[in-house]
Amino acid sequence: MRGPRLAISILALSIAWSADARTAASDSGAAGIWMTDDGDGAVEVRPCGNGLCGYIHAILRLPNPSLPALDDRNRNAELRSRPLCGMQVIGGLRAVSQGKWSGGWIYDPKVGKTYGLDLTLEDQHLSVYGYLRGTFLGRTVSWSRAATPPGKCVAPQPKR
Repeated sequence: MRGPRLAISILALSIAWSADARTAASDSGAAGIWMTDDGDGAVEVRPCGNGLCGYIHAILRLPNPSLPALDDRNRNAELRSRPLCGMQVIGGLRAVSQGKWSGGWIYDPKVGKTYGLDLTLEDQHLSVYGYLRGTFLGRTVSWSRAATPPGKCVAPQPKR
């Protein structure tokens, strides 16, 4: 008799936790436009599935403004010609508690690498913790919520 009760209890808890996580992601205070720590761009964070994702919203400083912003530092040579504007750079985040998301990834187009990611919402700032293989090898930066979001960048259209 104890086995079925335990199984039902575990199932009920997992359903409740899953619903809480979905609600926390979809009702996320982290959704919005965030200015990166170095001021070079803006990332739009929004719910996706049961978690959070982020997309390049604006690129404010380019090494050569006369050239399109491409993912030219990607380690995968086949991806180096894709435009940065609108590209997904955050994914896989799951709510772990109110204002905290964990277990995701972040792509840094400046170096062409992907890192593990945890986010913490702190008022009008987003604490962005990127890390390598294990959460102890990483660094935290602070993004600020855009009071007035910059204009959205537009990816160049492929030549026909």
